Amino acid sequence: MSIRASTEALFGSWSEFVVARRWWVLAAVLAATFGLSPQLANLTVDVSVESYLPTGDPSLIAFESFKRDFGGDSVALVTVETESIFQLETLARLRKLHDELDARVPHTRGLTSLVNVSNIRGEDDELIVEDLAERWPQTADEMPAFRELVLGNQSYIGNFISEDGRYASFILELEPFSELLDDGVDPLDESGFDESFEVDLAADLAGSLDERRSITPEEETAFALAVIEFASQYDEPGFRVTVAGIPVMNYELATDMGSDMQKQLLLASGIISLLLLLLFRRISGLLLPLVTVLLSLMTSMALFPILGWPITGNTQVMPAFLMAVGVADAVHILAIFYARYESTGQQHEAITYAMKHTGFAIALTSITTAAGLISFASADLMPVRGLGIFGAIGVMLALIYTVALVPALLAIFPIRRHPWSSNIGGGESRLLEWLDVRIAALGHYSTTRPWVVVGVAILLTVFSIAGVAQTSLSHDPLRWYPEQHPVRYAAELYDRVMSGTQTLEIVFDSGEEDGLYEPRYMKALEEMEDEALSHRHGDVVPKKFNSILTVIKQTHRALHEGREEFYAVPDERGVIAQELFLFENGGSDDLEDLSDSQLRRTRSTLALTWSNVIYYDGFMSTLLDEFNAIAARHGYPEDSVQFTGVMAIFSRTLHAILTTMIKSYVLACAMVFLLMAFMMGGFRGGILASIPNLLPILFTLGLMGWLGIPLNMLTTLIGCIIIGIAVDDTIHFMHHFRKYSIETHDSVEATRLTLHHVGRALVFTSVALLGGFLVFLTATFSAQRAFGILLGFSIVTALIANLMLAPALMTLFWKPPTAPSSQDR
Repeated sequence: MSIRASTEALFGSWSEFVVARRWWVLAAVLAATFGLSPQLANLTVDVSVESYLPTGDPSLIAFESFKRDFGGDSVALVTVETESIFQLETLARLRKLHDELDARVPHTRGLTSLVNVSNIRGEDDELIVEDLAERWPQTADEMPAFRELVLGNQSYIGNFISEDGRYASFILELEPFSELLDDGVDPLDESGFDESFEVDLAADLAGSLDERRSITPEEETAFALAVIEFASQYDEPGFRVTVAGIPVMNYELATDMGSDMQKQLLLASGIISLLLLLLFRRISGLLLPLVTVLLSLMTSMALFPILGWPITGNTQVMPAFLMAVGVADAVHILAIFYARYESTGQQHEAITYAMKHTGFAIALTSITTAAGLISFASADLMPVRGLGIFGAIGVMLALIYTVALVPALLAIFPIRRHPWSSNIGGGESRLLEWLDVRIAALGHYSTTRPWVVVGVAILLTVFSIAGVAQTSLSHDPLRWYPEQHPVRYAAELYDRVMSGTQTLEIVFDSGEEDGLYEPRYMKALEEMEDEALSHRHGDVVPKKFNSILTVIKQTHRALHEGREEFYAVPDERGVIAQELFLFENGGSDDLEDLSDSQLRRTRSTLALTWSNVIYYDGFMSTLLDEFNAIAARHGYPEDSVQFTGVMAIFSRTLHAILTTMIKSYVLACAMVFLLMAFMMGGFRGGILASIPNLLPILFTLGLMGWLGIPLNMLTTLIGCIIIGIAVDDTIHFMHHFRKYSIETHDSVEATRLTLHHVGRALVFTSVALLGGFLVFLTATFSAQRAFGILLGFSIVTALIANLMLAPALMTLFWKPPTAPSSQDR
């Protein structure tokens, strides 16, 4: 007996087992589902940039080291717009807002604004480092001097106040490490512990900083939400308040993703329900697929918290995707069941017949869809890897639930017959009759004019290749939002009036303890600052270079009666050491954020406007070369400069997108070809069956190029998803075509019989998938809307390829086997 026949017999035996023990099967499925479903309450969403890369990635390792030495680079940016900051009432409101944020925003490592920014001045040979608020005017007469003091300090401009004095900003730094221990206990919770325990605990935490976990998504959410809420309380005409920064964007992304996911799932359910009613015109034809797919979806999503994975930007598409794919499996079983049941009237026999005749095909479709997804499991991007792993698991769970639950429910519930019709679903329908005629006409045209169909396909292939050559990479989450969305508006406002929402963290290693005291070190750092502020690549615009240089120059000037000619780095090591010592003793802790404890390395922050990630790599690679050359000229090793932070991770993500696409596409295509070759019994059949699956990918990528839609985190996935989807229709077509071609030895007749039996199901499963993906048109993000459009186009293209190109290719090149094939032996 052949493998195919054995598998079909196995599904027939399985259906008999399920029918005989239907109540036990139903109970087992429900127990498994509802036993896991409480875990759904533990689903989390993580869209932080660190979540893009695996734990051992060098970029993340460098960033973790940076956070331990200097703190993080993740900040919330609160911007206040007024007619003028220099009014007594405005200054009072700024102080009040500062105090509110400082007291009530959790997980804050530090807050800096005009209220507490350091003001360095000299008085009687003494260096005084005080909060700027100490110099705030008490009367209107004192305001001009204060205005001159603030706008005359270049370290304030762009960081805490705009050049025109209309905008002020508050910079809240997110604590880089979690305040929770590994067991979830908050070390700051005093309940149940005495003071001595708290002291010991604090000492233990301080001594084991390297072992602390990065801040959790929940803690980052609490931070961002508090900033947004408290800032919004002060927003009013004449005192407009906006909030930007990576934590705020992450919070908004996670919130909008969750909202979109629920909305899309409901819309997909509604669309699929209408299609099921149209196809079957039975309550059982509606409820059985929906119940099956929803139960399998609950189980699939419950695995995320069980296995410790969050929902990310890519896995958000899973619910709508799994619903469409899962329903397709049930549709093929029900289509054959209803047709058989109407003609025989034997309910249990019809269940076995349907499972036997379509079980092999739906198993192969699920395996190939899972294969297309599992190709993502080796991706360099964690969100893509998660989609690959959990998408493949979800597809296989949908198959298991379908072959277990659908026959069990069909056996449990009485199904009414419509003996006056043997059509799928029963009953007369002009729409369905028209559809059957059109499907048959397409098949007839393709088999009688195969070279015309193949010729058109070749022309479209050439046109698509030209489009593929124009595709580009892009990753720009900010521009996924509409222009007037609060997140985008706040970020673009800050970029325009302040120093820039994006930062590049630069670590310069002197190679020795107290190396920061060397004048040559500071001279090298000065050259780096000049180079950084003049450096350009793409639309990346550097705006501010914040480093220890500012502290040294301001201190040196303050100790020389505030004369501008002394706003410079001293030429002597001893002078630098003494002035930094005086600055520290002045009461400021700014130096802790700018250097390590050994005064060997410094942190400099280059503030830039937000840009497309595609430009970051070129910007950083050329700038790093320049920095290392500067370091070498001053006697330091060429690898003494390191770039890190969110911007560096974004750049690493761009490379990961490329490698993910290449590896995943090659792996998915290879797996699909092997499965097609197995099903068709050889290399020739595998090639012929693969072409209708691969051309929709090429056509879709070509469309992206011609329309200017870039490859990003979502659109990169389209190829492998198309493979997984298109191959489903191909398998159903080829499964029946091979059978009928062997029986009839006539490709035209084999095509007619194949489309008669599966054509309508192919159309409806494609329409169901189309409806499931077009719900992404309602998404908040433009990238997801483009994703939905492209997948919709690919599904239509794949359907046409299977209804027309596949019959044409088989007519021209397929020879029915006359001897047992490899899978028969």
